[in-house]
Amino acid sequence: MNIDEGKLQDLLNRRKKHIKSLAGLWESLVCLVGYVLSLLLSDIVHADFKVQVIVGILGIFYLIFFFASIRGTRYSVEAFFEDIVSCSDSHNFSLLVLKDSHGRFLLKKDSRWKTYLFPYSRTKENDSGAILEFLKHALGISSAKITKTKESDFTKHSVSANMTKTYHHIFYQIDFDENQLPAKNKFKVNGTIYKWFSIDDMKADKNLRLKNSETIRFVEENF
Repeated sequence: MNIDEGKLQDLLNRRKKHIKSLAGLWESLVCLVGYVLSLLLSDIVHADFKVQVIVGILGIFYLIFFFASIRGTRYSVEAFFEDIVSCSDSHNFSLLVLKDSHGRFLLKKDSRWKTYLFPYSRTKENDSGAILEFLKHALGISSAKITKTKESDFTKHSVSANMTKTYHHIFYQIDFDENQLPAKNKFKVNGTIYKWFSIDDMKADKNLRLKNSETIRFVEENF
């Protein structure tokens, strides 16, 4: 994986508020507990009203700074890895082209892009075998074969990473038995929502069209 140094530095600058240690979190928590205990031991409830107001205002500012210090602590190693991968010069993904007897294509609801996308996985060595394994584990389709393969590069804005990326997509058209999937227009498998779309349906969905028009056009022209 080749990573541009400038892109990586930009990523670190944008994510630096999330890069924290557990020691820093515990230190902030201990300080908060110490502050609360000091107020309780000082018998602040019987202090002069002006003193109470001043202490209350200071307490609010302290809480604001405390929550600001722990903001982003749920930023996971997996998310950081994905961000680093996003700095790569090219992003290789394999896409499944599953077409039913009505000429519709199966798309999955993607939480990062907040729209429907063609089912995908990162391209691997021996990718044709890996994509059939992915199909089996993701959708439970065990009886299938690849009938057509196409490749193309797309340079577009990545909604999930908020930057422009170059993607290299390998499209695999799959021949499969539709009875292996639920007989519904929209359904859920292994926690992921799937839905059948015609090309016209995709174009009519403004959110989908804006975020993935290049892929829609490529599939329309080639599959």
